[in-house]
Amino acid sequence: MEVNTTVESWCYTSDKNSSSPIVSFDRKDYVYLFEVAYYGLLSCGAILNIMVVFVMVRSGKIRQNISSFLIFHLSFTHLLFHLTVPIFWNILFSKGDSSSCKALVLIDHACAAAIFNSLVAIAWDRHRNILRPFDSLAPRHLKTYFKLVAVIWIYAFITSAPFIYSVRTDTEVICSKENNATETCKEYNFCNLPSDWKTQLSKTIFFMLAFVIPLMYMFLIYTKIAVCLWKRSKNGTIHGAVAKCKVKSTRLMVIAVLGFGLCWGPTFWVDLLNIYGARSKNNFALQIWCYLAQISSSCLNPAIYAFFSPEFRKLVSKFCCCCCTRRCFSRYRCHSHENQVQPAI
Repeated sequence: MEVNTTVESWCYTSDKNSSSPIVSFDRKDYVYLFEVAYYGLLSCGAILNIMVVFVMVRSGKIRQNISSFLIFHLSFTHLLFHLTVPIFWNILFSKGDSSSCKALVLIDHACAAAIFNSLVAIAWDRHRNILRPFDSLAPRHLKTYFKLVAVIWIYAFITSAPFIYSVRTDTEVICSKENNATETCKEYNFCNLPSDWKTQLSKTIFFMLAFVIPLMYMFLIYTKIAVCLWKRSKNGTIHGAVAKCKVKSTRLMVIAVLGFGLCWGPTFWVDLLNIYGARSKNNFALQIWCYLAQISSSCLNPAIYAFFSPEFRKLVSKFCCCCCTRRCFSRYRCHSHENQVQPAI
């Protein structure tokens, strides 16, 4: 959400303080490369998550089991966090109204926490499927899905609530020169999280409740699943082929946990270092890599939880490819019908 502001301010200071035009040119190129990578990952993640949402809704798989619904909810929350919330940030950020700042910061952090909670819920559902596989096949009522969504978002808003008391509005005068060399100045209000004890407490609480606890829970759950499958395969409780398939899916879950930690961990760590005043000399370059790692989670999560599934890939080829084929075929028929020579009467 702060990417554009950070990039613009860094470009301005680099041009202003640079004594060599070559250094300034290199830094600008560095920023341009970052913007290309950022928007490339953002577009890729948006396409993948839109495909997941479309296929889940179109196929009706969203209500077949809890796992499918949670994957749908994860992709929907990614779209909300990476696309919808930044639009509101760009619209309301410069207005600096106190209530709008509190609402934006709360929703921004709550969407991020809802992504983490969705991953925790998927881990809980996978563990339940291993322990009680027949119970997971039973149809679920609509009330069950509402309860899951309510628990995910209530916990997300609880972990994000401290930011309401730490955000504030700052006023800054920005002047610009016009073509006739006259300088016009205008006062702007901005949302800001100052480096005081309130922000430090809010960031620390959010880091522990929204990141550390979900990461530890997923690690313990997937370790328990792997140990349980290993014991059952050794005892002959389950067939070897079934155990092999379950172990393969568990490996994907381990990759998901590692991806979760690598994508979001640096962002939390750098935020804590900045808020506690332990900034490094290459702070901006570090923030760039953190933003890219964070945005890459929108590509990684749908790939792991949806596209690695052979059943989901069949649904993608069935609904997405068939829709494109039908649309092209209908256009061809309309075009051929328009070009058809009408018989003379």
